[in-house]
Amino acid sequence: MGVALAALLTAGAAENPRSAILGTVIDAQSRPLSQSRLLGADRPHVFKAFASKEFTLTLNAGLAYLGAAGTPREADSTRTPWVPTIDAQLSARYGTADQHLVTLSIDAFNVLKAQAVLREETLLPFQYQAPRQLRLGVRYAF
Repeated sequence: MGVALAALLTAGAAENPRSAILGTVIDAQSRPLSQSRLLGADRPHVFKAFASKEFTLTLNAGLAYLGAAGTPREADSTRTPWVPTIDAQLSARYGTADQHLVTLSIDAFNVLKAQAVLREETLLPFQYQAPRQLRLGVRYAF
């Protein structure tokens, strides 16, 4: 039996939050786009945490949290709300008589059914977080 834990926090560069640019794009005032506004995918803070537990030699469970700062809004200098996501996983392994391994699993994504706004256009929600999803899996190793 074992437990695994991990956490990661990433933050954008405080001195230049507009530093993430691919190529050089120029706006109407002939300034690089990175100097005129934040890019649409800018998320200055991301927090990830993972935990897994092996209950027996055949049963495993895992939990993951991902929280990310909102993206910039087009109309003003504010951001969309923080985007939280919690995912869970449960799996069971069974050995066969001829030493093959069968694993049954279920993965749940967005367990709390959060519906944060991911992108806005002219202050209207344009894209929402994906709804809760379940994935069933069967794996046969020989």
